[in-house]
Amino acid sequence: ITTHGTHTPSSMDRAVLFAQDPEQALRSIEQIRTDTHSKTQLSANGRIYASQFSWNTIAQKHIELYEMLLG
Repeated sequence: ITTHGTHTPSSMDRAVLFAQDPEQALRSIEQIRTDTHSKTQLSANGRIYASQFSWNTIAQKHIELYEMLLG
């Protein structure tokens, strides 16, 4: 559960719930707590989103960048 700002990547849309105020955050917590389907989907989507930040993924992106720069 987080806020949505101007620099929030659209790829986060399926991985988190957005709250504009504390009351909305509490409603989101309650939704996750009581709705098994929502909890399962958010968890799966969060893992998918987070995978782009693994050490292996970041290392591969660096290798690709270096190869591009070196020609």
